[in-house]
Amino acid sequence: MPATNQNLRILLLAPGISIHSQRFLQMLLDAGHTVTFVDSHAPKLERTGRCKFVPLPSTRLERSRLRGTSRLSSWIKLAKLRLIWQNAQPDLVHVHWVDYRAFQCAQARLHPLVLTCWGSDINNLFDPDHQDREYRQRIARALAVADHITADSPEVVERCEILAGSKLNTSLFYFGIDTNLFRPGYTEQAQALREQLGIPLCARVMLSPRALRPLLGHHHVLEAFACIANQPQFDDVVLVFKRFLLLADGYEERLKARTCELGLDRRVYWMDEIPYEQMPAEYAIADIVVNYPERDGFPVTLLEAVACKRVVISSDLPAYRGAFENLSVTVPPCNVDALADAMRSCLTEESFLRRERVEKVFRIVSEKGTREKQMQVIENVYETLVCNKRRTALITKLMRPNRRGV
Repeated sequence: MPATNQNLRILLLAPGISIHSQRFLQMLLDAGHTVTFVDSHAPKLERTGRCKFVPLPSTRLERSRLRGTSRLSSWIKLAKLRLIWQNAQPDLVHVHWVDYRAFQCAQARLHPLVLTCWGSDINNLFDPDHQDREYRQRIARALAVADHITADSPEVVERCEILAGSKLNTSLFYFGIDTNLFRPGYTEQAQALREQLGIPLCARVMLSPRALRPLLGHHHVLEAFACIANQPQFDDVVLVFKRFLLLADGYEERLKARTCELGLDRRVYWMDEIPYEQMPAEYAIADIVVNYPERDGFPVTLLEAVACKRVVISSDLPAYRGAFENLSVTVPPCNVDALADAMRSCLTEESFLRRERVEKVFRIVSEKGTREKQMQVIENVYETLVCNKRRTALITKLMRPNRRGV
């Protein structure tokens, strides 16, 4: 990976349990940087050299209901955060997932400050049901004082500027994928996974791989599948859902109940979460990958599926328009009939047309979507901010009055 002129010390605040945080942290370490990682959960890493974990500041006062303890707790956490910053002596601070941690860094005046939006963190603030005005104001303040903001779509960038009330220094950044891992192949692993799930080897598979959340539209996928399942030319097609990041909201149970109502319980399969390094086998079992959320940031799922040369059907969302347009057959969100038509079209498409389209989008991801290409974006941001920081420090030093002077 390309590096800045010298390796940097990064203070990174990110959700430690998230694979996205772990992948980004590994990208920084692979690029030669030293990282102090701050969160409530330590990240899982293959190699831990040049990475120090520090627990996110908290206080016992957070559980207290006594008047005035909330403000006192906030000040204590700010003091602890600034102490972490002083001990780490970072060249810059980077926050992933813009929430109260971003506001704390802004309030503690930690600079240079980079904020990376993941999509939902900003989009949720524009949900009509979002009522927490104080939280929205805090996020707006953090965005306004940050030195640079990255997002995975022009839509999220625009919403950040709406919140901040001004133009911001921004870049489009996608997490990127490891094309040595996500690639065509994995035939034996796919066959073993089919056998494990009980899917006939001759069946054609549609995979809905996103987390089981209502907002990600699996119920629409199920209804669209039901529209085609009883047609003779599609009697060999099955649907696979992936069970991970489950919430206690009964969504999985509702999907299973609806599957039985539709008489599709023998045509719908449920796949448990598997380790990240085995994920390409999930795509390898699929003839078609369906990504059909109602609202979203840009999902790495699209890049992974395309890198594995899978046909992709996706919602046509504003967040998906930008650097990686035309990666998929797009359908308006929440439109079951249109989604069913897209499924029919992809399942009956001439093989040479399918190969032509798949190869075209594969080249796009290979040129723009690798983690090396996306790390260049981050390194360019870092280099600009660190150079500006050092230039400002030098000018301040030169302008300081000479106490020995006359």
